[in-house]
Amino acid sequence: VTVNAATDEQCLGFDPQPNLVNYLGASLNYETADSICCHNHRYAEYRGYLAAPEVDLFGRLNPDEETIFYDSVCGIPLFIAPRGRTF
Repeated sequence: VTVNAATDEQCLGFDPQPNLVNYLGASLNYETADSICCHNHRYAEYRGYLAAPEVDLFGRLNPDEETIFYDSVCGIPLFIAPRGRTF
């Protein structure tokens, strides 16, 4: 990951993550994650992306535990779910 003014500002001075290969046991495509998170000014990921077999986000979450979600560039924790809510 190239550190520049944008990543330095987004990462609050922390070093960016080298890649996003494995998250919650999923093998993810870094270019797709980078495009969704960093080079996307109009749309989010394609419809159904979270349910795609290679992602299957909700199938990987334990409804009885909280999950920490991180910024895909920096690795900084963004939020914890389902804190204060049901799954």
